[in-house]
Amino acid sequence: MRRALLSLLLVATAGAAAGAPAEAPPAASAPQPVWHAQAVNEGPAGLTLTYYWSKGRSLRAFTVVAGRPVLTLVDHDWYYVVDEVSGRGMAVQRASRALAEDAKGERPFGQEAEIMVAMGAEKVRTERVGPTEVDVYRLSDHNGRREVWVPADGRRLPLRVEVFDRAMKSNHRVQYIAWTQDLELPERFFQPDPRIELDRMTYDEYLKRAANELLLPILYGSLLHGPRPEDGS
Repeated sequence: MRRALLSLLLVATAGAAAGAPAEAPPAASAPQPVWHAQAVNEGPAGLTLTYYWSKGRSLRAFTVVAGRPVLTLVDHDWYYVVDEVSGRGMAVQRASRALAEDAKGERPFGQEAEIMVAMGAEKVRTERVGPTEVDVYRLSDHNGRREVWVPADGRRLPLRVEVFDRAMKSNHRVQYIAWTQDLELPERFFQPDPRIELDRMTYDEYLKRAANELLLPILYGSLLHGPRPEDGS
């Protein structure tokens, strides 16, 4: 924003000095939406706790798995993973399909409601959860059953997600809490600590190495590979 204002001043000053009319200023770009939420995931592998922050399509996610903290950063062309216990880091160039999704400008996490509705989920009931009235959407297919709870005011912010996997005969639940947009996040918040030594690789190099060695976990595959076919994309 400061850079755009400075450019405007320079253009206007140069035009006035030359005695020529100043050019129309370029349209200001819309501010990138900022989001934060926490999520508790419960599944066959146990409980995980995740803190999410996003700005536009950039993501910072701090996940604790079995007491081990894993930091995920997604920023433009790169997907970063840092094991905060060992100090090891990995940087992978994102696939073209993942980059194409960035053009849509959607929040990079908490998209369960949008995905399910796009796949044909139907509202099955309205109920009250604490002080909030919520709508419940359900999608049933050959994979199993998915339900998502969203505020009844039309916002597609998932508050709770339940998934039954028919093939695995397992249940998975996600509880989102503390949704907020009242934050200012600098760009560096989505960059890895420069003191971390990163193992950098192209997307194709990652695929080859992942088939033969144990790499740091990719917890948000769609942001690296692109959307899955079962997500309706």
